[in-house]
Amino acid sequence: LFINTDEPQASQYAYASMAKIAALSAGRNLDIIIADPQTIQHYGSQNAFLNLEDFLPEDLKDRAETEGLFFYTDNEKGQSTAAAISLEPTAFSDMTGVSIQPPYLAVIASSQHTEDTLRAIQWLFDQK
Repeated sequence: LFINTDEPQASQYAYASMAKIAALSAGRNLDIIIADPQTIQHYGSQNAFLNLEDFLPEDLKDRAETEGLFFYTDNEKGQSTAAAISLEPTAFSDMTGVSIQPPYLAVIASSQHTEDTLRAIQWLFDQK
């Protein structure tokens, strides 16, 4: 999906993409989103993501804090939360050919598959 949150008037495709993300999230059928910082900021301000400082296991949380991998957003209450984690130190771009600079991964707050999601994140960070 393509979303450009910087455009004053988003294209019909961008609006359709945003609607699809909203529908998947509301239906609890979306677990993660990998996106650019603007998109993470957009959805993070709506409280759409889990706080990764609370979600990730200690070893990965410590690595993210040490390497500055967290992307923080202010939620609707004005609280700063670790909404996403940078995938730059992983092989994500090489493995997928996706060129988001930088790519961030966020976990949708309504995710029903948090154990699988956590395993996927750990797997990404274990790849060289």
